[in-house]
Amino acid sequence: MADDSRGAIQIFRDPVAGFEYQAVCRLCEDPECVAACMAVALTLDRKTGQVLFDRNRCVGCAMCVMVCPHNAIVPDRRAGKAILCDQCVGRDKPACVAACSTGAIDFVETDDAVTKEMAGTRK
Repeated sequence: MADDSRGAIQIFRDPVAGFEYQAVCRLCEDPECVAACMAVALTLDRKTGQVLFDRNRCVGCAMCVMVCPHNAIVPDRRAGKAILCDQCVGRDKPACVAACSTGAIDFVETDDAVTKEMAGTRK
């Protein structure tokens, strides 16, 4: 689970498409971050395809940060560990989406987001 003292959200802007997106785990088929984690803090749930993060096992080596092609894992320099948005496993929608009173944060599949943005229907 993400560190409660610091959000796991990283927002990037796509200059070509002209929209912003949150860097989250893209559920790689063969995640490099899991293979790189020498402390076994990252594991792959074969049923869901989700990368699970055990913050207590993390030793702060940042190997996962270096190999993640989607910038979904970031270092928490204060805690000396990694931060990975787990998309709030077990919730109907991520906490950041639920807490955003303006609707600026939404959780949609990539193709859906691009389609909505191009059609101008995005809230």
